Amino acid sequence: MNFIKANKYPIIGASGILSSYLVYRKVFNNSGNELSLDKFNKLELINKEKVTNNTNIYEFKFKNQSEKIKFDLINSIQFKDNSMQIIRYYTPLPNDTCKWTKSGFECDKLTFLIKHYQNGPLSTLLEGLKVGGTVEMRGPYTTYDYQPSRYDKVGCIVGGTGITPIYQLLAHSLKDENDKTKFNILYLNSTHDDILLKKELNKLQTEHPNRLNIQYQVTNELPKLINNGEAQNTDIIYGKFTSTTFNEWLREVYQVNQSNYFLVCGPDGFVKSVSGERLSEYNQGPIDGWLGRLGFGQNEVFKL
Repeated sequence: MNFIKANKYPIIGASGILSSYLVYRKVFNNSGNELSLDKFNKLELINKEKVTNNTNIYEFKFKNQSEKIKFDLINSIQFKDNSMQIIRYYTPLPNDTCKWTKSGFECDKLTFLIKHYQNGPLSTLLEGLKVGGTVEMRGPYTTYDYQPSRYDKVGCIVGGTGITPIYQLLAHSLKDENDKTKFNILYLNSTHDDILLKKELNKLQTEHPNRLNIQYQVTNELPKLINNGEAQNTDIIYGKFTSTTFNEWLREVYQVNQSNYFLVCGPDGFVKSVSGERLSEYNQGPIDGWLGRLGFGQNEVFKL
């Protein structure tokens, strides 16, 4: 049976105001703070840890030890290179200094998971950055204004490092006992080594089995086998990501009699295939791709 929506369940409170621009929120009124929307300021790298051959964890601190950053959901930080020619948004992750608040997190330091691209000027700058070096940042910026219990089910279709904003969301939402939204994650990567935050994601899934379900898929690698010839990673699906496999996942997670919403995040080509091109940070663009062809519209899909 083809998964074509015959009768759309009405989605209430759609985030249309976010479809064409980022919502900017100032965290502190004092523009003298080291991290603000007013200007770029240098933060010092205090720790750098290699996660894969091309991905690192970066931790930055404030010069003022008493300063904290509070970020709501889902927030990102602007990085820039020394020449001011290149700006990129990166998602801060909760870390061991973070205090959970009703709207987000309050932290003493900033933690990022960033992949190095050979043709990426800013990720190359970060790849070469040593502990004690500095990077200019400003923010945070709200890229998606998450509201607890707004939808019955949220499906997250994620590729590669696109998992970082989703993890930020899950780490907060699942601790909120008043938030009843359930999350279904389809997380795709080319190889086993590309799967990021798997330990942390599995921990959340174990702690919140009634609210979180994660399906991993590896597209360009065969299963790793253990001594008896069985697959080592039984929680991973293997094979090419096609409209057929996507529809199979969708049949499992979509409920006609409930309010459903989809978040899509990953490389540009991935997002385009799933939900149509995101034209810019300020313009969501039309819903196209597999979700668009199945009848989903602007009030049911957001591209992070």
